[in-house]
Amino acid sequence: AGPSPPRCGDGVCNVGESCFSCAADCGAPVRRTGPAIVDLVLVVDNSGGVLAQQLILSLAIPRLLDSLVNPPIDASGSPIYPPVTDIHAGVLSTDIGAGPYHEFCGASDDGLFIDRYRVGPSSFAYDPTCPTAFPRFLSWSAATGAGYALGDLAHDLGCLTILGTSGCGFEQPLESLHRALTIHLGAGDGLNNIAGNDFLRRDSLLVIVIQSDENDCSIADYTLIDPARADLWSLGMRCFSHPEYLYTLSRYQEGLVTEVVPEHRLDRVVVADIGGIPADLAGMDPTIILADPRTAERIGPFSQELVPGCENRWVAY
Repeated sequence: AGPSPPRCGDGVCNVGESCFSCAADCGAPVRRTGPAIVDLVLVVDNSGGVLAQQLILSLAIPRLLDSLVNPPIDASGSPIYPPVTDIHAGVLSTDIGAGPYHEFCGASDDGLFIDRYRVGPSSFAYDPTCPTAFPRFLSWSAATGAGYALGDLAHDLGCLTILGTSGCGFEQPLESLHRALTIHLGAGDGLNNIAGNDFLRRDSLLVIVIQSDENDCSIADYTLIDPARADLWSLGMRCFSHPEYLYTLSRYQEGLVTEVVPEHRLDRVVVADIGGIPADLAGMDPTIILADPRTAERIGPFSQELVPGCENRWVAY
């Protein structure tokens, strides 16, 4: 018989184990003493074919909020981080248009928080309990929870995440986020704020969750999608094949550091991405997941699409 497989309790912090899943080997979770105030931004893909993913995210929101307000308990009976007592929440789409090439995309959301319910009665996703209009962002506080309970926040946030699938197919979640936190919020026109009530508080934890079924395509030079530029390959492959037309990640790293509300420290910013991975990699360290060749961008057999990272069939990119 071969050696026993790695397991929690064998004295080694094995690949895929963490301080939360195996404190005996990896050390106890670090108890956080940070702010009990959270400003939550959900960036949701609203291009074609993602309605099911939007619905799944919507259904997960009550658990997400409950985990913030009612944190897990450690062996001593203490919460592993302070319960959140105040939440601001806003929803962005990945649609900021296609520059001058309006034949591809209509009016964009331009990094503005969504403030209307976008599902019509003819859609199977329609929820008649969702209001048609909302504040620019949602706000909940434990101190005034009786008037607007956590369940109300979960319901309304779930309504707003169902954006439909008519958004631009050139998904730009990072640029949408950048515009939201800089131009429309942090240092610009303030459109993502409510008069007398700023979305982003100096003492909050800024939590950013991105859901998209494709890699970011934040375009710096819209020549990339000029239909007359046949030399740039097929439209569906250009974001992959010509990264020189895209913004670099430094734009968004620097934006969080230097352009968002002054004194909002980077150690109070959390960014999470919801993406599909091979099932056998679930729970692994992110560096191991990204190093796996199955998670790399690969060209399909007809050279007009990329191989989906979490499906077993060829699907156009």
